[in-house]
Amino acid sequence: MSKFKRFMRLEWQNFKEEFKEDIHYEWETDYKGHIIKVVMDIHAKQLFVDQTLVKQVQYPSFVSHFYTFKKLKEKVEIDGETYIIDADIGGIKSYVCTIKVDGTTIFKEKEVLDFNPSEYRQAILPFIIDQVKVNGKVVNETLPDESYYFLEDDDIRFAPGAADQLIDDTYGFSSDAKSLLKLLLKQLNTPNHKTRRAIYEKVRDKEFAEYVGIFRELLRQEEGIDQEALHNEALWFIHHSSHRYAMQFGIMILGFSNCEEDLTLLHTIGLHEEFTLYVADAFLQGTKNPHENLYLLAKEVNGWGKIACVERLEPVTDEIKEWLLTKGCENSIMNHYLAYSCAMKGELDVALARPTISESLYNGAGQIIEGLLEEGPYYTIEEYPHARDVLNSYVQHAKKHATTLKKLYPIAVIQCYIMGEEIGDYVGYNGTLAEKLTLEDEIKSILENSKWKPLIVQSLDVEPDLYIPIRIAQAIQFDLSHIFLEKMMHGNYDISLYLYIMQSHNRQVVEKLIHFIQQAIDLQHMTPEQEECIDIAISYISDYEGIGLSFIEKCMQLNNRRFEYMALNAFCEWDTDYWNTPTILSHIKRVAKESKDRENRKIAKSLLK
Repeated sequence: MSKFKRFMRLEWQNFKEEFKEDIHYEWETDYKGHIIKVVMDIHAKQLFVDQTLVKQVQYPSFVSHFYTFKKLKEKVEIDGETYIIDADIGGIKSYVCTIKVDGTTIFKEKEVLDFNPSEYRQAILPFIIDQVKVNGKVVNETLPDESYYFLEDDDIRFAPGAADQLIDDTYGFSSDAKSLLKLLLKQLNTPNHKTRRAIYEKVRDKEFAEYVGIFRELLRQEEGIDQEALHNEALWFIHHSSHRYAMQFGIMILGFSNCEEDLTLLHTIGLHEEFTLYVADAFLQGTKNPHENLYLLAKEVNGWGKIACVERLEPVTDEIKEWLLTKGCENSIMNHYLAYSCAMKGELDVALARPTISESLYNGAGQIIEGLLEEGPYYTIEEYPHARDVLNSYVQHAKKHATTLKKLYPIAVIQCYIMGEEIGDYVGYNGTLAEKLTLEDEIKSILENSKWKPLIVQSLDVEPDLYIPIRIAQAIQFDLSHIFLEKMMHGNYDISLYLYIMQSHNRQVVEKLIHFIQQAIDLQHMTPEQEECIDIAISYISDYEGIGLSFIEKCMQLNNRRFEYMALNAFCEWDTDYWNTPTILSHIKRVAKESKDRENRKIAKSLLK
């Protein structure tokens, strides 16, 4: 779907929703002691006499509301006499209801349409408060405004709080920020519904997130703001907003006033990670003990909200510093995002330099080190100034604390990093070649312990996630191929098993796996988990020249564009002699001519040249 088409669909969807909620009007008048009433809503317009429905005109669809002009006209007997009652409703920006009896106008009244965008959906604040009261946390992250920003068939949606971390909040137009500030100052000086509504309409749309940084700076520079008026206006937006960006606006401007009386309110709102960043900034600007407040909130969130808190948190107490090293790094997004902040603010190098450390520090330090060694957009081990000392100290502590596979895992990660570097001055490690070799020997002495292999085998039957035992097996050069192959043949469709085999470069085992697939899996009627496993197999088959030609042929017959692409990719990698058969060539010709995927057609044509 094009961006324009999606935009128009979303605009129409939101217009219908707001129009539907707003359109319900009633007019009534007295005629000779009898009540004549006209009712109009999104579905129909109706004429009542003394609560009895005498005429109705229905709208067959939402759109027909704008072109169905049939009047409400009916003969009615009142006190033994017959009258013709004629009711008409017209207008676009306003509705005028006219009621006539026998051609004489007895009633005419105008209703101005006044859309209030904050009233059509559930307010966000009670949505959050109700969950926190019952569960102590937010369990349903889907906000009531979801349908305003997304279509039902939208595939990609940001996790709560992600957009604020990933979008440049100074990307938008400064003119938008200036006009918003002008409206806010006007509202603070002369509060009225019209100005507040104009502000709401401006800040409810996602474009607000693109210039909020500019607006924040302009507001910070503004002098002489009435703090009480600003505080009251902020609370109105917080309590009444039914759109996330309007709520964010309220939280942000609240931070420019004294928030001490609003700590509980802000903390509760901050438990929903769509708003944690704004709450964190409000704590920093408008409270006496910002970092203690941040710390309390950071302990209760686990996604982008936690990332926002920890990035702003300073270790003003020993408790906070210890938490940064033991619990601060772990989050549901990626430990990499917080590893550097926790290592620097918590002084990881100092903590690990002690002769003995606690179990919690060992575990937390392991998460930080893993995060520093991950590739990502934030600071890595290369930028960390204490990498050498921390890695050396951690390996020494591992001799005592690495008693399980999970606790050994950071050592396997460190080994991968150490062994992956070229021989020479070890720049990333910040140490000499001799120091590197010494560290390698220390790691080797830990990994060579004979207890690891039995633990790995045992974990394969009990651990739901096999990533850790697989990674450690690779570190100690323990081949799991035959064990995994046996599990597969007993119906285990864990994709990590298939991935391990296909990445093993063991042609003999791979050949057995492909043979098993062809014998045991009906490619025409696969379960979702089987299809994931086949996807792994076809994706890596190009690494095994000459293996699984009949398997590839069957995959090409499944009308699956990805399978089709991976099959063609294998033929590009292999020598022509392996696949240059009449049957395979016929499939390639079919793809070149009939495939709906342009890239697949292009590759197929190149193979036929």
